Amino acid sequence: MGRDFITYAHDTVRISTADTGTGVYVGPRVPGNLNLGDNLLYWAHQHSLPDIPLRQVHSFPAILGSGTVRRRQLRGTVLGGGTLIGSSAFRRGLESTMALLRGRPVVNIGTGVDDPVMPSTGTPGDKSELRAWIPLLRSMPKVWVRGPLSQQLLREAGVEAEISGDPVLLFALDADLRHRPAVGRIGINLGFTGNQWQRNPAELVRTVVEYGHLMRKRGLQMVLISVWDRDDALTTSVANELGCPAILAPQLRTAAELRRLMKEIDVLVAQKLHAVVGAACVATPSIALEYRPKCRDFQESVGARRWTIRTSEVTSDGLAAMTGHLYDERETAIKTLAAHVTQRRTAIGVAALEAYEALNG
Repeated sequence: MGRDFITYAHDTVRISTADTGTGVYVGPRVPGNLNLGDNLLYWAHQHSLPDIPLRQVHSFPAILGSGTVRRRQLRGTVLGGGTLIGSSAFRRGLESTMALLRGRPVVNIGTGVDDPVMPSTGTPGDKSELRAWIPLLRSMPKVWVRGPLSQQLLREAGVEAEISGDPVLLFALDADLRHRPAVGRIGINLGFTGNQWQRNPAELVRTVVEYGHLMRKRGLQMVLISVWDRDDALTTSVANELGCPAILAPQLRTAAELRRLMKEIDVLVAQKLHAVVGAACVATPSIALEYRPKCRDFQESVGARRWTIRTSEVTSDGLAAMTGHLYDERETAIKTLAAHVTQRRTAIGVAALEAYEALNG
């Protein structure tokens, strides 16, 4: 049998005649990537669509020789998880794939919307990119989003969407969603990023280090956690300064390893979104350091808006006080989080079933 290729700027998808029934996945690049959040999102989609092989498409598909691709081999397009809606990179990827697979369904099971007020890329306040997504979203049978903020942003743009949740919550197990006695250990996650609420990143790191010293004086242990290999050096540096262990991205390659780690801490203080989502999978409450609105979007989706603070507003004393309040209310926080995660997981399952039926239509 001959083989055809769809070639992309940073990736090549090889499609053979054995791949009949394949879905094209538009989302962050996974192969060779040690960004645990991106990997978990991809695995969650493959987990929820078990007999539909997904072929990865990176954010800038420059399709070459697409006329040779056998369309009958491809069922349709899956818009992945993460904050993709409102991103020009992923829009171009989706547009190219839709042009190739004209008439085939485009589905999703839970995607975040980039808030123009503080976008991942681009100029804060510019809504033109989000408007450019509207025709694409209106071509979908239904749009499922991560949380209330994503839903509100699309409603204001004229698109109705339903909240499912972050697809990584599919890895939450019932046995883990229950109260555990406190062990006196806090997890801390920090990382470098692009646009964020006005704050010098180095200043934020200093603030969290000061917070760590305050917690040590109160007799609490800490562990630094990295969920992306690009953050490993920073994570190691902060851990050394606080005299505590560090868990780096290469040590967290599966959902099971992340769940196991998150069950060993009482509370997580985290900047990166999928550190917070991973903690939610085992009902470990998090204080989310909201560096972009997507963090609040997720926290609101699991009833944890109260435990969210913008990076521009974080102080060591304030973070210490919030941690104390969370410890005082930890049992209630765990119950609330577990209930919301269960609801979100059910909704994501419904979204996945609808996506599966559309791709098989």
